[in-house]
Amino acid sequence: MRGSRKHKLVDYYLGISLVGLLGILKRIIPARFFKKKQKPRRVLFIKLAAIGDTVLFLTAVKAFKVKFPDVELDFLCSPINRELLERVPFINRLWVMPLSGKQFRLKAVLQMCGEIRGQAYDLAIDGEQWSRITPLIAFYARINKLVGFKTPGQYRHYLFDEAIDHGQNAHELELFKDLVKGLGVTEFEPPQIYFKEEDARKGGKLLRELTRKDAKTIIIHPGCGSHGWQREWPPENYVRLITGLRKELGKVTVIFTGGKSEVALGEELKVKLGDTVNLCGRLELMEMCFLISGADIFISGNTGPMHIAAAVKTPLIALHGPTDQRKWGPVATSAGAMVIKSPLECSPCLSLGFEYQCGGNECLRSIEPGEVLAAALKLLGTVKRDA
Repeated sequence: MRGSRKHKLVDYYLGISLVGLLGILKRIIPARFFKKKQKPRRVLFIKLAAIGDTVLFLTAVKAFKVKFPDVELDFLCSPINRELLERVPFINRLWVMPLSGKQFRLKAVLQMCGEIRGQAYDLAIDGEQWSRITPLIAFYARINKLVGFKTPGQYRHYLFDEAIDHGQNAHELELFKDLVKGLGVTEFEPPQIYFKEEDARKGGKLLRELTRKDAKTIIIHPGCGSHGWQREWPPENYVRLITGLRKELGKVTVIFTGGKSEVALGEELKVKLGDTVNLCGRLELMEMCFLISGADIFISGNTGPMHIAAAVKTPLIALHGPTDQRKWGPVATSAGAMVIKSPLECSPCLSLGFEYQCGGNECLRSIEPGEVLAAALKLLGTVKRDA
């Protein structure tokens, strides 16, 4: 959704007008329109994208459920993050909003909004940072209390009863926690990924087929989605990195992961490097998550699987150019996580995740393969995996 220019234009020009107008209306209409309650009985969490954000947001969702175990907790998502959320045991019901690509149908969206309205939710907690569609949905559903971000320059907060400042210098994980802290939630666990037995069966089979006891397993996620090429390290740099790792370590198993839009990129690397495995476009999301959990090291730009690697405690290297590691960097747990950032003065340049300040990716190109190689060797030599 971040990459959809059409969606962003409609959301900005129409969304801001509607949010502002309805925000005024909400403050002058009779209080009985929204039936206020002291304690929430039914709560709706909202996050339509993206994978990395969803992994981090779930930390706040789980903490809320632990604090209020009797609450019926539902989640409004999209096809983008549905598979990840279907595994979460404390989510009672998933609402999947058809808002992406060819699946968008205005009639279906309005019908689902009506169904959500019929659930009489007491509280909605909106984890979106810039989109105006989610506060509009929550308002239409007549949810008693709305909590969400007040993001500078986005004008999306006028419908919220509690607007939480979306600070530009704070990590997204801490900002997601802020959404529930005002409701009395104070204790949080690190981000984690939830698996079904079927995920473990499929992923375990893959690991047995692809990995060798006498070789380090290196997973490279070279792409950043169909609209995130500015966050991608050049393919020739990955070639130099893998060549260096082979020279230093001898036997290595190199696996490329990615979505359907990254199949060609994975194949390009496979052709140039020879003995590698290109799984781009071939894995379901949860298969990839389980595969990453069994790797010795994971290397990528700033993308959702980077946060997955951190959550499953796989040692990782995150390459940051236009993105600020203080805001979007991996959340290290018991395993190691190393961030390598661009030395260019113009880096980083993003505050929302899509408003790139140039037409290239010179900041990623400025990161030298030798620096990444040294970091990888350090992680592979010093980090001990959990038993």
